[in-house]
Amino acid sequence: MIAFGVDGEGYLHLAWGMHNHDLRYIRSASPATLAGPIAFGEEITVTGSAEGLVTYPQFYNTPAGDLLFSYRTGNDSGGGSGNGDTQVNRCDLSARRWEPMHRPLFDGDPAPSEDAEPRTVNSYPNNLAWGLDGELHMTWTCRDTWRWQSNSHLYYARSSDGGATWRTSSGEPLPLPLSEANAERIAVIPEGSSLINQASMTVDREGRPLVATWWAPGAHDSPPNHSREYMLVHHDGERWRTSQITHRNAQDDSRRAEDVRDLARPIVLVDDTGRTLVVMRYDRRGDVVTVAHSTDRKNWELLDLTIEPLGTWEPNHDAELWRREGRLHLLHQRVGLGERSSPIGVLEWDARGYFVGR
Repeated sequence: MIAFGVDGEGYLHLAWGMHNHDLRYIRSASPATLAGPIAFGEEITVTGSAEGLVTYPQFYNTPAGDLLFSYRTGNDSGGGSGNGDTQVNRCDLSARRWEPMHRPLFDGDPAPSEDAEPRTVNSYPNNLAWGLDGELHMTWTCRDTWRWQSNSHLYYARSSDGGATWRTSSGEPLPLPLSEANAERIAVIPEGSSLINQASMTVDREGRPLVATWWAPGAHDSPPNHSREYMLVHHDGERWRTSQITHRNAQDDSRRAEDVRDLARPIVLVDDTGRTLVVMRYDRRGDVVTVAHSTDRKNWELLDLTIEPLGTWEPNHDAELWRREGRLHLLHQRVGLGERSSPIGVLEWDARGYFVGR
């Protein structure tokens, strides 16, 4: 997995080539925003602690221009899916060095269980999101084993000090490290519901968090309905609410419990009028780029931006361009197992212009 971030001075930070391996990290020798090729120095450590059995590196920009760097590490019980800690470092631009922030933020050590044997847990954060007021918002799901069908529930925390301390949506302080036992559960989604991990979240102009993901909301009904649907979980200012976006009605999902490629992980956005957009790709719509949009987060319309199938493509967008201009630029490439090569480009959509008068 590859992750990169650009700090407030324009330097490029890169981490790559890890899935339960030692951390690999380099930094550009000069700001990447300058003209000319980007040159890197030698591989270096970040802080020198908690840098073994690393998976899922991720950089986040802070409003002050610093960087946060999170990743999963192995613990005393191992380091695979369903078993690991989440570490967080902060790059202080004024001092030009990384400092450990949480060791760990999420604890993967054995948790209490109804069974005789304690079970390990791996927390999978969605992307972090900053509000206009400087509040940092975070949501995540938990997994017990390497099987993704053991993903369960959605949790939430927010921070007013850049991630140093965390609170619930009502302001109650949360002890660290965060765990299933002490966190705020915002959506009850039992294991076996086809809940995907590492989905998307954002914050609207009122500071209200939204999470877009997918699971089978009827998986535990009688009779069960295993059709996986795109879902939105959001706070309306008073309580957490859940909205079903799609209606795939794909009962055959029950026969493909371990298949995770029929739906892409979505991206959720809110424009400057308060309209919610969810970018997606799924099999029952021909695997094209689709945007679901809603003005009330209850009723949804679907709009296809392309007509050619993109295989197992998942959306990645230019977040800064969206924030500044309301234009959606998406990395566009057909991908999938067995694909040798395919053209790569940028799909450009003027979302702000499209919705004028609508």
